[in-house]
Amino acid sequence: MKKYLIAAAVVLIVVSGIFIYANAASKNTIAEPDKIFIYRMGNVIEVKKEDPKFNELVKLTNDRFKGKKITITGHLMYTVSEDRKKNLEKAIEFIYSSPQSFKVSGDKTPQIYSKLFFELQNLRSSAAGPSGSDITRFYYGIDSGYTNYDAYGIGFPDAVLKAIN
Repeated sequence: MKKYLIAAAVVLIVVSGIFIYANAASKNTIAEPDKIFIYRMGNVIEVKKEDPKFNELVKLTNDRFKGKKITITGHLMYTVSEDRKKNLEKAIEFIYSSPQSFKVSGDKTPQIYSKLFFELQNLRSSAAGPSGSDITRFYYGIDSGYTNYDAYGIGFPDAVLKAIN
């Protein structure tokens, strides 16, 4: 009888831990931005809040965060500059009028941002870094520019790519 109680307690602890982890990971979402820009082969398109695609892009981008552990990398080899943005095959940028935050795996201090940049497809490797290397990363910054760090661990951008094509 004692063995059954111990086994039941262990199962309960494991199941509770999995539920708590899944619940905490799924809450790591980003806020609705004030502006969204799509970068496509040198062209920049602003998606207005009234456009149904605006909410779709926010939802699909948040889906990339669900159940993921976000990690911060070391210094970037390159920065998110206007030239870099324009030389990417496909990317999106979220701009906020007030500071937002996201949590990083294993760090209690939230990362503050007022803009996020997501590479979606990078086929011009010479202009923007290694081909395809950054599609599960995102870059964050404040009004004055992007930080020298990036974050990774979000899901692949397949659904977002479909939405902007």
